Amino acid sequence: MPSPRPRDPAHAAHLRTEMARYGDTAPLTVANPKPAAWTPLSATAPAAGKKAQKVATPND
Repeated sequence: MPSPRPRDPAHAAHLRTEMARYGDTAPLTVANPKPAAWTPLSATAPAAGKKAQKVATPND
């Protein structure tokens, strides 16, 4: 697993400077990061909590 620290401290410093310039207040790190593992949705299954929508076809 890659290190959560930036590889280049100069790059992180530049990023902080640009974030401040644009008023971005989001932190660059989080106290308890969640795992990056995820599973893409299948093409046939609707997203959780959503009903499948009927797709309009030219014959409808």
